Amino acid sequence: AVCFDGEFARLRGVNVDVFFLLLLVLTALTVVLLVRVVGIVMVIALLTIPAAVAGYFARKLWQTMLLATLFCMAFIIAGIGVSYAYDLPTGPTIILIAGAMYLLLAAASRLWTR
Repeated sequence: AVCFDGEFARLRGVNVDVFFLLLLVLTALTVVLLVRVVGIVMVIALLTIPAAVAGYFARKLWQTMLLATLFCMAFIIAGIGVSYAYDLPTGPTIILIAGAMYLLLAAASRLWTR
């Protein structure tokens, strides 16, 4: 939340720059380590798609963060299960499931807002 509303946090006496730097360092470490393990496409997909899906359901930042984590775990578990059942590569299967969920929610959102 410090990075979300830095001005308010600064008014409360929080050193926002330290937390922002910590967030950047942790994000960079995560990306660098995971790129070696699973590849850049998988890293980008797992950093963006669960957060985008969670955005359809959440009203507050903490809800988005919690739901994004849960959706990410669900996509990974479902992808591993489907890839095992149908003898498919795991990484692309996880990304396909996550992408399909996002596309379904985007289409449903457009239909409901008309």
